[in-house]
Amino acid sequence: LRMKIDGIHEAMHKCILFVLALANAAKQRPWLGPNNMVSGSPPSPRGYTPLARYGEEIYLFGGYNAADSNDIFKFDAENLSWTDLTTYVRGDAPRIRDSHGLGQFNETLFVFGGWSGIVGLNDLHTLDLASLTWFDVTASIRGAPPLPRYGMGFTLCRNIFFGFGG
Repeated sequence: LRMKIDGIHEAMHKCILFVLALANAAKQRPWLGPNNMVSGSPPSPRGYTPLARYGEEIYLFGGYNAADSNDIFKFDAENLSWTDLTTYVRGDAPRIRDSHGLGQFNETLFVFGGWSGIVGLNDLHTLDLASLTWFDVTASIRGAPPLPRYGMGFTLCRNIFFGFGG
């Protein structure tokens, strides 16, 4: 088991992947980064970008580096390679944002809220990972959505997404 963390250093957003090995026979947990053996097309340097895991893949959507973005990347943790999925996805991608919630359930990524660079957001979008198709599901959810928010905690527990703060 390993946990991957997109690193931010020196008050500048860097495109460096750091690895913390959690399972170690000696019970030591060494940082193994930065990892220079990563291949593919990595995302541009950015911050305020959550990651979501699906199997051995890690997804990155949006973020901020002088401007917000709405691109999406996949990191293959087994082969240590990045793929820019932005040109392969169909449907209406969420608007640009950073500081949003990003989670995964089954074969679906969920993007909630965030900061557009101008206003807080409270929309909800899904990306079907099998078909790589975006859907705006904001109107299909029953009840009043939370007020616009960004920088909140966002996680999945027992098939329910929980958000806090923002």
